[in-house]
Amino acid sequence: PPPPPHFFFSSRTRKTRFKCDWSSECALPISLGLRVGTTNLPRLLASQGVQPLAREASVAVDLTGTMDQPRASGHIDVKGIGGMDGVPEVSSFETRFHLQDGTLHVDSLGAEVAGGTLAGSGTLKLFEKTVQHMLRSPSLEFRLEGKQIALESLIAGSLVTGKIAFEVTASGPLRRPKIRFKMPAGVTVSVLGQSWQIGGIDLEVDQEGVAVRLLQASGKAGGEIQIEGHMRFVPKAMPIEWHLKITDLPV
Repeated sequence: PPPPPHFFFSSRTRKTRFKCDWSSECALPISLGLRVGTTNLPRLLASQGVQPLAREASVAVDLTGTMDQPRASGHIDVKGIGGMDGVPEVSSFETRFHLQDGTLHVDSLGAEVAGGTLAGSGTLKLFEKTVQHMLRSPSLEFRLEGKQIALESLIAGSLVTGKIAFEVTASGPLRRPKIRFKMPAGVTVSVLGQSWQIGGIDLEVDQEGVAVRLLQASGKAGGEIQIEGHMRFVPKAMPIEWHLKITDLPV
């Protein structure tokens, strides 16, 4: 039988006498540490009648500074996520982060999924100087790289196979970020048994529309497909401009 679940929790606080006028900025000192972790999570959740989300997890957060200008640092580690009901298993997920001067920094983010890896980092600006000046829409800067991701692990039925690499960036206000997706040339995938070499993919999506700067693929049995263009998200009209080029495609 599997070992019983192990769960641990610890925290630390610092008591401080203070005098605070809530009509103005409050400099109440804070110092808090939190550690939470568990192993054999499925057995623990099953005992509560809850579907397990992961095998084990640990969280650590340290909070310092003041109530008005908090600082924080911590990490999250999770192992054995998903893997049921057709959901690809994420073997491991871990992230390190800290909050400084109103900006949340994701120092590192890593995951093992579909036989490959994900790695990312970025920032999210939450407030200016103090929490009393929260931004209406936090400002985002984030970058995520994927390497050796097996498509057959993500798409049911093995309709598409092959290992891909990509880069995704997101920037701007959180309410309307600009997202850019790039796939380098040289990636080979198989679609319905036909092998294609990707000559590159470069597309961008934001609140105003989607633009395909480059989408090129060459068939191993011959033929080439190129797509460029854009579509604007304008109510009713939805103006589009696309250029499609197909050459030497066997029929």
